[in-house]
Amino acid sequence: MDFTLSPDLQKLRARYRAFARNEVVPLDTTPESYDEHDNIREDLLEAMRNKAKDEGLWAPQMPVSRGGQGLSVTAMAACYEELNYALFGPVVCNCAAPDDGNMIVLEKLATPEQKERWLQPIVEGRVRSSFAMTEPHPGSGSDPSMMLTTATKRGDTWRIGLQHPRTRGDVMGTLCLHNGGLASSGDYERCIVIEGVRYGHILNPRTGWPVRHLAAVSVVADLCIVAGSASTIAMLKDEAGPAWLEELDLRHVWVDVAGRTGGSL
Repeated sequence: MDFTLSPDLQKLRARYRAFARNEVVPLDTTPESYDEHDNIREDLLEAMRNKAKDEGLWAPQMPVSRGGQGLSVTAMAACYEELNYALFGPVVCNCAAPDDGNMIVLEKLATPEQKERWLQPIVEGRVRSSFAMTEPHPGSGSDPSMMLTTATKRGDTWRIGLQHPRTRGDVMGTLCLHNGGLASSGDYERCIVIEGVRYGHILNPRTGWPVRHLAAVSVVADLCIVAGSASTIAMLKDEAGPAWLEELDLRHVWVDVAGRTGGSL
């Protein structure tokens, strides 16, 4: 892999460096820059974001057509390094986590309608996004350092068991993963059963009720965040989920509430 930076990229990197060190770093050491939660003050953030836009440094990871800079991964790495010299550098240029990763996933996977509704407002800085994770008790909750889930490596292969969504402790299959990431989503870990009806934690945003068609989805992708987003989106699509997964051309397996299975794994 060639990590050589082109002359144009070196110039862009220098612009990010100058902006971070001359415009943003002074705010890091000024107590008046912080709000009560130790974040940059909202009014100050808005002013600095307008400066980043005027300088042509806004949203480096997003396509030019969306108002970003359209940088490649190599270019992003070089410019992000410069921005992170300042505590508020990434958020000022709208490339701080979790917005950064969520924007990249939505740009890659979302439908045009979803991009217009959910992605574009984040790109423009009008809203913020979030990332939530959980694991069954006594696992991580929202603390990654408490994760209990494990995988076994044999040689250059990771062997990962896929839990059956209706029989706790049973493995419905084992996946051998050489690279990339695997993520699963389903209605079986966080749910309640009332009068024989299961109510999971994944809610259909159109109805407000839990999804009712798929019981579990597992997806393999180059990036785990892509796999995780795809598995959850498939759950949300209910009956249309399996066909949507086929269109993504990612390796996957699904189980519906009737016990039927499908996919490419």
